[in-house]
Amino acid sequence: MPENIRSNEQVDKINEFKKAHGEAEIPYETPSENADDNKGELSEEQKLAKQKEIDDAAAETERLRIEAEEKEKNGAPKDKPADVPTKTELTKEEKEAIAMELLGVTDLKDLVKKSEIPKVEPTAEEKEAELEKRESNKIAYALSQGKFSEKELKAYISDANNPELAYQQYAQEQLAADSTLTEEEIREEFENKFFLNEDKESRKYKRGQKELSLLNDNILRSKHGKVINFDGEYTSIEKQQLSEKQLSEKVITEAPKYKQTVEEIYTNLKKIPISLGKGEDYEIEMPDDIINAFKARELDIDFAASQIKGGYTKESKTEAAKLAIIYENLPMVIKSVADKINAKRQAGSKGVPPIDGQVVKEAKKLTADQQKNLEEFEKTHGKTMAN
Repeated sequence: MPENIRSNEQVDKINEFKKAHGEAEIPYETPSENADDNKGELSEEQKLAKQKEIDDAAAETERLRIEAEEKEKNGAPKDKPADVPTKTELTKEEKEAIAMELLGVTDLKDLVKKSEIPKVEPTAEEKEAELEKRESNKIAYALSQGKFSEKELKAYISDANNPELAYQQYAQEQLAADSTLTEEEIREEFENKFFLNEDKESRKYKRGQKELSLLNDNILRSKHGKVINFDGEYTSIEKQQLSEKQLSEKVITEAPKYKQTVEEIYTNLKKIPISLGKGEDYEIEMPDDIINAFKARELDIDFAASQIKGGYTKESKTEAAKLAIIYENLPMVIKSVADKINAKRQAGSKGVPPIDGQVVKEAKKLTADQQKNLEEFEKTHGKTMAN
């Protein structure tokens, strides 16, 4: 094989390197010379030729590697495979162009904040549907709470839809005053009183309609005040229900934070500091069952809800919890403090360093002054404690 012609194996090695660096591959320069294509064993000459091809391919690969390193060292970008796109940072203009395309606008100034979007006014049909829904809810609530009976409601509806309501009451009043009057006489008098025979566009007719409207309203309020007046009461109920709904949503939202706060408070209250004055500071370790009982009380669903609704601070809850624990376990707290004072003073009387929570065996006997101080402490706290 001529020396300037590369074997297929050499070409494969070179192409492998070129592919890794994004360079175009070179074609084969000779037919395949794989050992599998030859029958029998290779001769010594063929083996030497084969080894030379391998060595030449390795040398070419090394040459290309060194060349690539030199390029990179001199500031040239490292070659990348052709099929791997280079990641580049988009410019501000490119980002805006993409945003406008996605949002369907030609200028980002066309976009407005959500708070600036004008509120769509409900249609007349939607308003009517909302009023009907409210009326239905109001009646259902009133009947369920006994604000008025179904019979009273039906009587009100009947009178409210009676166009003859004012005339009927007027006729009753006139007959009570003069029983000889006929229905025709009363009707004529009524129509004249309220100008019902006048032209509908005339001043007198319109005035009569206003007077009839007021009369109808007075009759309805007089007969059905319980039903009519409930509308104002229901408005207050709606506001209360809305407030309760908002508070319920607040409870749901803040419950995890409240639980975490309570956990932190009672973890820190496992040891409660007690100060009796300068140099008289003690720390009382509370049993787990006491801490857990108080914590369970704070995490009760109803109690937790009341705390969240009313508002709370971690500081105020911590102080309240501390005082409650001390107050409800006062005998135990007093005895614990007395034991610590006893241990401290006994140890001090013998020159032995105080051991917190223990009485040194060698210092059990109190001096007269120490005994007097202990008795004063017990008297102050209203308890007698065993030594």
